[in-house]
Amino acid sequence: MPDSYQPQPKQVKDLGVEELIATAKVIKEDVNPKDTADFFIGAAVKARTPKSDEAMPTLLRKVDAGAQFIQTQLCFDINVLRKYVAHLVSLKLIRRCSIIVDVAALPSADSARWLRDNLRHVVIPNKIIRRLERAEDPEQEGIVICSEYLREIAATPGVSGANVITMGSPKMIVESVRASGLRGE
Repeated sequence: MPDSYQPQPKQVKDLGVEELIATAKVIKEDVNPKDTADFFIGAAVKARTPKSDEAMPTLLRKVDAGAQFIQTQLCFDINVLRKYVAHLVSLKLIRRCSIIVDVAALPSADSARWLRDNLRHVVIPNKIIRRLERAEDPEQEGIVICSEYLREIAATPGVSGANVITMGSPKMIVESVRASGLRGE
């Protein structure tokens, strides 16, 4: 055997998104009850203004493969979000899956800018960043902004719920939900 022998790597067989969703569905629906996984299968999307006749084949393939919910990336443009969800409603997708919207309790303008500039599917308009920059207490302003968006999201037909995240203290999530008034507290 030559001195330069190196083991050869094994081929990796990647799954596409639709194949992964379908695989999770097969595992979840296994007929052997003791081996059944209780997956809640989802897929991520970027909320954007769709064309009026857009069929959204990629999203439909994900739902056809077994996605039970669709979760948007962060979108702080409520008009874009409403148009996107209205289009999903027009496609009757909400009859087949739930729509969950990501929203964030932003602790500062710097964190909002970082998200917008480094995560390609995140939509954070400049007006949100300016509000955080001008705020006397940016963390508190982030809570207020998040609570406003939670109320807007709750009033959007077709939306099933929200996923609240933060780059700050986890308490910001609790305070944002409390300030929204949506939990009846």
